[in-house]
Amino acid sequence: MALLALLGGILLMYVSPAKHWWESSRTASATSEELRTLEAENAELRERAQRLADPDTLELEARRLGMTRSDERAFSIVEP
Repeated sequence: MALLALLGGILLMYVSPAKHWWESSRTASATSEELRTLEAENAELRERAQRLADPDTLELEARRLGMTRSDERAFSIVEP
């Protein structure tokens, strides 16, 4: 009976580290997934920054946002 109690005590001592290891493993998996997502987003943003370094692309993006050059006249068309 004492041997069984000793074995039970030893098992209880391993429960907390095993639980901590399990939670760390799950957290690491979630963090790895988030890292892959952020790396993909970073790559897309770097590509966009490179495209915007081109003056023609920058002008197209500015016009899409409704901007005009200083020597141009902007018109707004309002439908009744």
